Amino acid sequence: MRFFSQWLNSYTQRIKGISSRQANVVLERTGQSFWAHESYDHWIRNPQEFERVAAYIVNNPVKAGLVTDWRA
Repeated sequence: MRFFSQWLNSYTQRIKGISSRQANVVLERTGQSFWAHESYDHWIRNPQEFERVAAYIVNNPVKAGLVTDWRA
């Protein structure tokens, strides 16, 4: 389990690094943090919870006003 946790943390950091650089280019921002400082681990325990979390994730850019449709 420890290996998986370390792998997931490393993978998450890479995703956040790449996406924040790209988002800041689109937003024409430099020297500003894109992601909030947080550490929240959560195990998804059933299909309904998976659907809820997935909907939350894909709706974040819409809620932030970055896009009007999450498929964009």
